[in-house]
Amino acid sequence: MENQHAERQFKSMLEHEAGLRIVKIDNDGNCLFRAISFQVYGDVQHHKLVRQKCMDYIHLNGKYFAAFIDSDRYRSVSDYVKEHRKDKVWGDNLEIQAVAELYDLPVEIYEY
Repeated sequence: MENQHAERQFKSMLEHEAGLRIVKIDNDGNCLFRAISFQVYGDVQHHKLVRQKCMDYIHLNGKYFAAFIDSDRYRSVSDYVKEHRKDKVWGDNLEIQAVAELYDLPVEIYEY
């Protein structure tokens, strides 16, 4: 019950103070790409294109992004990109940075 109250307060603050609204996005591992698709293209249906462009961008700028990839988990930028091109592999800080640069978007993350 307390969690629902906090969520309602958060939603109200976003709507009234920041002029924003919460849009429900499926949490299937494609959520970041669906959210960016919604912002860029007006709907969530282009999430595969967003993922493809994001991974292409990371690969193309591999020297920059290499410093941010977990070297214990991935041997190279190419390995990272190969894994994250797959459907339902969720995006993280690296993908957020890439889509912000790629689409020239300011990305703000709100959390209650």
